[in-house]
Amino acid sequence: KEAMARAEARSPGKKHTMAAFAAMTDDVDSAVGVVLEKVTSLGIKDTTYIFFLSDNGGRKALPKAPEAALPLNHPLRDGKGSVYEGGIRVPFVVAGPGVKQGVVSRVPVTGLDILPTLADLAEYQKPLPDSLDGGSLKAVLRGGDTVIRTKPFLIFHQAVARKAQSAIREGDFKLVKNWDQKRVELFDLSNDRSEARDLSLTMPEIRKDLEGKLNEFLADVGAETRK
Repeated sequence: KEAMARAEARSPGKKHTMAAFAAMTDDVDSAVGVVLEKVTSLGIKDTTYIFFLSDNGGRKALPKAPEAALPLNHPLRDGKGSVYEGGIRVPFVVAGPGVKQGVVSRVPVTGLDILPTLADLAEYQKPLPDSLDGGSLKAVLRGGDTVIRTKPFLIFHQAVARKAQSAIREGDFKLVKNWDQKRVELFDLSNDRSEARDLSLTMPEIRKDLEGKLNEFLADVGAETRK
């Protein structure tokens, strides 16, 4: 009730206009604070890493929400359920020993990197399975810009409950493939995070390279591409 009262006392924003959603976000913030306070009171703050991230990109709409001036995920394209940035780009915050406060990293990472990172931070000595797609973020947490993975790219794919769609990102370039519509798009995220300018026709070599890597990876893991 307290969070709802605070939300209802505020004016609607350009993107977010629903007090109930704001109140739930307020409650999440408070709950995270409770966890952080407990870690401190237990005396384990200096030996504990905390990872906070979303499971997927934001929704494109909220039921019964008043009309807004901008889409919920602006300036990102689309939302939850898609492989455009609005569906896969999420908050990712890490706190812990050796992690400098207030620093923003632009290095592309994924939730798949968490397990190898924890193993590295815990000084786990045995080799991890080659089948793991993620890599350790330890260097990034220390201010670096490199993640070593078995593959030099990130793959996003879904087909089980929706029509098959995939994306591959390597460096600044990202390729999106819609299997049902047989459509392939290429974007340079360094200057087009809204994915508004398709470069697939003007950069055919990059498109061919990324699509080949994507197809090879999906074939190797037996991914479904017909839904």
